[in-house]
Amino acid sequence: MKNILSFALMFFSLSIPCISVAEDLIPYPDGKGRWGYCDKKSDIKIPPRYDAVRPFTNGTGIGFRNPYTVFISTDGTEILKGRWQDVRLSDNHGFPVKIRGLWGYSDPEGRIIFPTEYDEFYNFHGDYAPARKDGTYGFVNFKTGAFTPCGCDSLTPFSEGYAVFGRNGRYGLFDSNAEEVFPPAFEELYPFSGGFATARLNGKYGFVTDKLLFKERDYIRIWPFSGGFAAASALDSDNKCGYIDHDGTVSAEFIYAECGPFSEGMAAVRKTKNGKWGYIDTKGREMTEFTYDHAWPFINGAAWTVIGEKGIWINNEGRPYDKFFKLKKITDRRIKKSESSGK
Repeated sequence: MKNILSFALMFFSLSIPCISVAEDLIPYPDGKGRWGYCDKKSDIKIPPRYDAVRPFTNGTGIGFRNPYTVFISTDGTEILKGRWQDVRLSDNHGFPVKIRGLWGYSDPEGRIIFPTEYDEFYNFHGDYAPARKDGTYGFVNFKTGAFTPCGCDSLTPFSEGYAVFGRNGRYGLFDSNAEEVFPPAFEELYPFSGGFATARLNGKYGFVTDKLLFKERDYIRIWPFSGGFAAASALDSDNKCGYIDHDGTVSAEFIYAECGPFSEGMAAVRKTKNGKWGYIDTKGREMTEFTYDHAWPFINGAAWTVIGEKGIWINNEGRPYDKFFKLKKITDRRIKKSESSGK
């Protein structure tokens, strides 16, 4: 089971003449530990030849084939590969790379321009990239190459132009110029999504807008936004969760024991603490049966689910893209934990 769950962590993640949108491709296994891509009709478009793959994003896929990490174009060409342990997707300057356990930064041609000496190195937004070096958080300046500590206890990647930082148990925001635009005042603060960030201030939950205004909402708990909605719990909900929109209006009633994030109009939920997972739409309508032991968000029209020891990609009606298979052992340690539906 542990190895099955590890696959889904490729998520927070090829010759296809008959497909014009690369994001329609779905990671596909051959049952022998190799991965490629199929389309929504389960037709194999990229033969399984990688130890692991990540879903296409912005027209680019990523494959791992020891000792190489490979960027894959929409026509299946391996457009760039290197002896990197891990990579992050490209930004306007290049992309972060990991070598021998440390992160650095490469130009678009694969040449290292910031040495691999960082504990973390995230994508640039403009001329600044959040990073961590020797346990210290700060920003790397693309023009000067300087790393400037921020005096933070934590620092996230940029999301919609802002990076969340923590200091002495409180959270604030840096903008894309690495300037502190919101002091560390919040007890909780999550990255922006769709122009809003969930936050807690003086014990009250609400949203920070893209104009950096905090709007309180009358709920005892609100989780981060995704897909235009946030999971929430009300005082009279007996610790059940449902979903609200940016205005705080209830979209799906508070009847679930656990609520996953929305993605592509669907969210995984379960009705009882130890019950099975199923998917609902933004109005709370049940879109699949509640049969899954684990269920992850939709990406490119498919969701990775697990029943017992078997994993399968399903569409938004719960139909498998291919037959059930027993996932072989995944030994690629570059597959990291991402957000599953459970909290």
